[in-house]
Amino acid sequence: MKRIFIAFIFLSFGNLTIAQVISLDTILNRIERNHLSLLAYENRIKGSQEMVNTASQWMPPMVGAGLGSDPYSANTQIKNPMLMFSVEQDFPNRSRINKRKDYLNSLTEVERNDARATKNVLFSEAKQAFYGR
Repeated sequence: MKRIFIAFIFLSFGNLTIAQVISLDTILNRIERNHLSLLAYENRIKGSQEMVNTASQWMPPMVGAGLGSDPYSANTQIKNPMLMFSVEQDFPNRSRINKRKDYLNSLTEVERNDARATKNVLFSEAKQAFYGR
């Protein structure tokens, strides 16, 4: 008896469903802030921008020490170990660095354009769904 009463209540009030109304601007803002592909593009753009920022940095100087043998010894049976030191510093070419920065900037722009295109596709799909095609 109790089950029949509960079923009667659900059936009698079933026509009174209330739909949530969301404006188109709210939908588009949610897509722009929360869509995973747009967030992935944002992270790619940030990563490529950091590559541009680090393109002009120099390699750190490297210092090394170790044991080595005399490569010019005429006697091949007796190896005289020697203590070797090395210091290395790479001096970059300024024009090559600027060209690399320009190249990486162009890659960043490509990522931005891809993100804008994906955003336009998502917005057009949302508008078509909102207006009922």
